Amino acid sequence: MAKHDASSGSGPARRPSRPARRRAAELPEAEVSRRMLQLVLDTIPVRVFWKDRDSIYLGCNRLCALDAGLAAPEAIIGLSDFELGWREQAELYRSDDSQVMASGVAKVNYEEPQTTPEGGRIWLRTSKCPLRDDAGRVIGVLGTYEDITERNRIEEALREKTDELDRFFSLTPDLLCIVGLDGRFRRLNGAWTETLGYGPAELEARNLLDLLHPDDRPAAAGALARLTGGDSVRGLVTRFCCRDGGWRWLEWAVSPSAQQQLVYGAARDITEPRRAQEALRVLVESTAGAIGTDFFGRLVRSLAEALDFRCALVAELAGPDDGSMRTLAAWLDDRVVENFEYPLPGTPCGEAVSQGVCICPRDLRRRFPDFKGFLDIPLECYFGSALANTRGKPIGVLAVMDVRPREDSALAGSLLRIFSNRAAAELERLRGEEASLNLERQLQHAQKLESLGVLAGGIAHDFNNLLMAILGNADLALLETSTAHPARPYVEDIIKASLRAAGLCQQMLAYSGRGHFRIETLDLNEMVREMTDILEVSITKKAVLRYDLSPELPKVRGDATQLRQVVMNLITNASDALGDGSGVISLVTGTRHFRGGERFGVLQGEKLTPGRYVCLDVADTGCGMDAATQARLFDPFFSTKFTGRGLGMAAVLGIIRGHHGGIRVRSEPGRGTAVTVLLPPVENDEPAAGSAEVEPPARAEPWRWRGMVLLVDDEEAVRALAERMLRRLGFEVVTAADGASAVEQFRARRREITAVVLDLTMPAMDGGETLQALRAADPGVRVLLASGYDEGDVSRRFGDGGPDAFIQKPYRLATLRAKLRHILKE
Repeated sequence: MAKHDASSGSGPARRPSRPARRRAAELPEAEVSRRMLQLVLDTIPVRVFWKDRDSIYLGCNRLCALDAGLAAPEAIIGLSDFELGWREQAELYRSDDSQVMASGVAKVNYEEPQTTPEGGRIWLRTSKCPLRDDAGRVIGVLGTYEDITERNRIEEALREKTDELDRFFSLTPDLLCIVGLDGRFRRLNGAWTETLGYGPAELEARNLLDLLHPDDRPAAAGALARLTGGDSVRGLVTRFCCRDGGWRWLEWAVSPSAQQQLVYGAARDITEPRRAQEALRVLVESTAGAIGTDFFGRLVRSLAEALDFRCALVAELAGPDDGSMRTLAAWLDDRVVENFEYPLPGTPCGEAVSQGVCICPRDLRRRFPDFKGFLDIPLECYFGSALANTRGKPIGVLAVMDVRPREDSALAGSLLRIFSNRAAAELERLRGEEASLNLERQLQHAQKLESLGVLAGGIAHDFNNLLMAILGNADLALLETSTAHPARPYVEDIIKASLRAAGLCQQMLAYSGRGHFRIETLDLNEMVREMTDILEVSITKKAVLRYDLSPELPKVRGDATQLRQVVMNLITNASDALGDGSGVISLVTGTRHFRGGERFGVLQGEKLTPGRYVCLDVADTGCGMDAATQARLFDPFFSTKFTGRGLGMAAVLGIIRGHHGGIRVRSEPGRGTAVTVLLPPVENDEPAAGSAEVEPPARAEPWRWRGMVLLVDDEEAVRALAERMLRRLGFEVVTAADGASAVEQFRARRREITAVVLDLTMPAMDGGETLQALRAADPGVRVLLASGYDEGDVSRRFGDGGPDAFIQKPYRLATLRAKLRHILKE
């Protein structure tokens, strides 16, 4: 009954029916035992088999038969492993059998493969023990095994998942840990060591709460209480002590495990973002509302302090071709330093300008061997960002530097990028504002010079008319006075003084741009060489005059006398600047490409177009000038000399303007002065231009004319003097005080009038309009035009329809005679 119950499965015990009991009683007892044993073997959930000493199967249970692909357990009797589906493992199995039978010792729970009838492979956990007879002799082997293929797959997947989690655990930059409720670490990853500097053993020996900043422990205690209550905690920010004594900010996400009495935590190091946020806040607050140099000063100071760098600067491109940097603000060792300028090539700032950024956390001097540092400081690291304008063109650099290697390039780079845009915008705004101010100053200066020029020209014109009366009457008086007459020296002195006064008028006219020019093609080098003797004797004996004349210098178009005056004035001014001390005056010629809108000084004179110009540079090592003096340098009647008249540089400006050139002055007190004159070159050797002028003879020739001259001048004194001169020359004279009267008289007496002496500047109908009316009445009328202005001004005004000749006031009798002979062809 017990055997039967064992094979009947679960459920309440039930007595066998009478037919079943009758059939069982009819079977032999051995058969009943065999069947019961087979039922037991087929019921247990493991595979069972037994073999003889030759590893021939003597039997197995149903599960083992199924694995072999057999229909019933009896089918395996008499077969070997080589005849079954797992023949690939037959040798392995026989070896295990032999080992167990030979040793008499069981081999339990070892894993081995098996090939299925379908050709697949499964894994078995096998145990084998020796079979013994009644005498204890080993007569075979008994084995059991179970299929662990699925369990192995699950374990392998679990192992892979565990390895994956362990890999993430060790590789993540976040600080991961498992902590007991007592604050002791159960497990932590390598990020703790990398962030705080402690070794794993040091951390595991310490309580997590001991690493907290004292000010953060109340918040941590509150979070621990919530965790104990089963709540997760996110966003908790605490400071942890590093091994080197510093502090790192950590942001936590923590979850509890109530069953295990553990806390699972993940912390992220937010020290750099928090430091960047704090630095950004300080920078924004410190520079808010600041503009111009105040903004740049606050910026470099805040950058150096926020990043803990020794030096910070903001600089703009400067010099010819932007080949140097000029600081706008610099901060060094907790103080503002004076601005300075330095060359760009071979420097980290040069790389920042060309590449947009220069990051050099260490070995700065090795990377830039030609860079000597700033202010004699042995810099070791440099972080710089280029400042670009709205067109993307570099205009400057924002940089921080230190004498220590620095690895925190991310924060420095981020802040530099942010504030380089702000600094670039401010620099561009300043440059635009400066350009507008410069343009306004130049316009005001040009208007001032124009007004002064008009004033000087007007004064010279009126003064010339007065001198005309003085000089002309003195000239006539001289002719009437014998050499022995006691009054003759006085008359001669009047003439000399009048001529000197006329020279002053010419300087005033030169300033106004209406000086008398005789235009020709000139070699500036040759002109300077011809002047060397007079220049040497014009300077102080302690001065050294050095020449550097460029070969193959293009020629210029100009008046040699006027340009000599320019050179002489500049050299004598340079000599005066040296005073009683020794020094050097340099005179250099060459060519220069004027780009327009240059920022090195204000260019006076004509508005130059970009291009190549012939330049004349005169520099001295004298006392120099301050800004106030430079602002008035070209004003007429302004002089720093005790005996100066203040017309030298004013005349120079007028001459240069009349030659369509420009002049630039650079000077600093104690550092000398440099004056550059730019003149347009002659691209081809052109013939000399300008009308030929008949010079009066040294002595009046005995020439007289018979005829009538119409004299037109609005100044009564000039008109009376000119009439006397003309009558002295033998002419009959009719006069007119204005243009309308002159035209009327000419029409009435056209056949009698031989020539017309016509004043240019008159009220109402001026000389130009009168000339046109006279030519309309008689195209062949011969006109001598008189003016205090120069002939070039008249030529430009009238062109081809001008007078037959020109005479400049004040004039003498001999000059008038020569001019009239010229137009009358005598």
